[in-house]
Amino acid sequence: MKQLLLIAAGAVCLAAAALAQDAQPAPPAPSVGKVASFESDADNPFVLRDNISGTRVSEHATDGQFALRVVAKGSDKPSWPALWLYPKTEPNWSARQLLSMDIFLETPDVVDLGAQLSVLDRKDSVTVSLGQLQPGWNKGLTLDLQDFGWDLTRVANLALYLTTPRKDVVYTIDNVRVRTAG
Repeated sequence: MKQLLLIAAGAVCLAAAALAQDAQPAPPAPSVGKVASFESDADNPFVLRDNISGTRVSEHATDGQFALRVVAKGSDKPSWPALWLYPKTEPNWSARQLLSMDIFLETPDVVDLGAQLSVLDRKDSVTVSLGQLQPGWNKGLTLDLQDFGWDLTRVANLALYLTTPRKDVVYTIDNVRVRTAG
């Protein structure tokens, strides 16, 4: 009986050690660099969901020759069409401070842009407003990742979403990058 208890206790300790090892965050992702420039289909890290579509275009490119033209479907019902980033290979964003991008809003109406962050091992998400996009250029639009107020060592996803557009919204996004303040 003592042997059985020792074996069981040893198995529990090994399982706990394995879980603790898995809980350690990955090394931090680079604090500066390109996230997306859309020069090829492979350069697009975004997943398009929630009534949204995208096409590579040359108009309004600010980094290289191509940008991503996004069409978000409007709705009379609440909707949040979004571009999603899933950092599966680099989920530790603790070294990252700012996510910047250039957006050209083709739609003549002002639209609200927000960001939603989800982290591994949490069921809830946190959102922040990026403010209103004005028609035309919105260059250097910046999200301070620290504004979420969460531990960024285990990021599950980040969504850039439009807040309940009633009409279709068309915009072009390019030069998505992480950078430090200053």
